[in-house]
Amino acid sequence: MLQTMSQEPRGKLRSRRNKTMIQGTLLQRDYAGDKTTIKTVETILGALADSEIGAAHIKLILTECALKQFAARGLLPGQKGEEGDFRYNAPGQPVGESLLEAYLKGGLDLGVYEVLIRDLLEGAMPINEAELEALRPALLVPAFWGAGDDLLGLLYLGLQPLAGRKKEGIYYTPCVLLRQMIQTLKDRNILQPEFRLWDPCCGSGNFLLAAYENVDSLKGLYGSDSDRISIALARINLALVSGTHDIAALKKQLRCEDSLYSMHERFDLVLGNPPWGQQFSAQQKAHLRHTFVTAAGQRRIESFGVFTELGLKACREGGCLAFILPESLMQTDLHAPIREYIRQESRPLY
Repeated sequence: MLQTMSQEPRGKLRSRRNKTMIQGTLLQRDYAGDKTTIKTVETILGALADSEIGAAHIKLILTECALKQFAARGLLPGQKGEEGDFRYNAPGQPVGESLLEAYLKGGLDLGVYEVLIRDLLEGAMPINEAELEALRPALLVPAFWGAGDDLLGLLYLGLQPLAGRKKEGIYYTPCVLLRQMIQTLKDRNILQPEFRLWDPCCGSGNFLLAAYENVDSLKGLYGSDSDRISIALARINLALVSGTHDIAALKKQLRCEDSLYSMHERFDLVLGNPPWGQQFSAQQKAHLRHTFVTAAGQRRIESFGVFTELGLKACREGGCLAFILPESLMQTDLHAPIREYIRQESRPLY
């Protein structure tokens, strides 16, 4: 963690899955802390073991899971079942029909949350009956809601091709490490209820979820990510945990954008787990060398380095940066520019 001392201004993702991959490297089990969450995601992925899924199918599966979580949270208008009942049936909904099917037929009222579901489904329509039938075993898997556990994020992680995650430098944060960071911030009085905080690469919002119970309201939570599905899931996750009806505020504070191209206002706390080893195009490298001191003149640009510089610049004077970074930051010549920038612009706290 660093305290600032000064400031300067329906493409297909074809992925034939197999049970060995699902039980192995594709699912990062330590991302979730609850065994039920892990088992739910493993069961859904297992139901897809012999399927060839595309980007649209991923959105459909995530949407069904999100609908079940809204039902389990007791947030659907006119819902008669008690909170925790993911099997909420819409009027006239046949037994064995998924909530997604009921919604697509117009039989499921989502109230203010419909806009979040529409955002998640963007690009997945139209859907034919054959596709739904092929996905039905996965769509009918029970999915409970548990406060503090990002089931949607773990499921999205498991549904993505591993090669694509490596190219983008995406490695989600184990829940034990995340909770340790939040506890350290609390113990050192760095995470205060009235603080405004930002995760510049928030994914599905697991850092924001962990921070939510320690701030006064959603008003202090901000996040950015360039992946549209991740931001859609982050908004849903924060709606679930807070029960808010202010969807406009959620969409304003959780933005689909590349933080490296979008300078924000200042924050009391910037936290997260920036991408490591992300591959940049020639055009992106030119922008980064022009924008960031730590990338200027560098042949190879390390993504976590420029994100660290961005995070320090986004802190108000006296604010704090809390990032999970690799040990190589302190060891290799490649990372000398970011080490020097940290030395000049901040005071290490931990």
